[in-house]
Amino acid sequence: MHKTGDVIRIDSSDSKGSPSSFNPSPDTGRWIFTLGQGVPSYQMQVVDREQRIVYRSGSSFATPIAAAIAAIILGVVDHADVSKYEGLATLRPRLRTRLGMEKVLCETCVQNAGSKRLEYYYLTPWSFFEDSEQTQIHVILRTLRHVPP
Repeated sequence: MHKTGDVIRIDSSDSKGSPSSFNPSPDTGRWIFTLGQGVPSYQMQVVDREQRIVYRSGSSFATPIAAAIAAIILGVVDHADVSKYEGLATLRPRLRTRLGMEKVLCETCVQNAGSKRLEYYYLTPWSFFEDSEQTQIHVILRTLRHVPP
């Protein structure tokens, strides 16, 4: 599905934003990462008679983190007051497209938004939460204006 453009490819990074060595080679388009290496899981393992958290790695761990970030963005936009933001009603549906969400993720959730970090985008949800809701909505709407309807 990724080759046909139906999904946003999410690769794994370590906690500092460096790409994981096990990621597949990048293809065309944006190279987007989020934490997927050394992610604490709900599983426990007994080591030397002590229960320890099992840490997991892979893009299959990065993808749900990116999906949660996307869900938070959707929630912010869906609960915004249409009367307070010009264009919100007409631009909101663009966020629910692959291109719209990809652009918004890269603009709002990347350290130094709008810039690449070594040719890739490292999603950091705390970057999104640093701004007020009003600023978040304005940045999202500005970004969505560049997404075709």
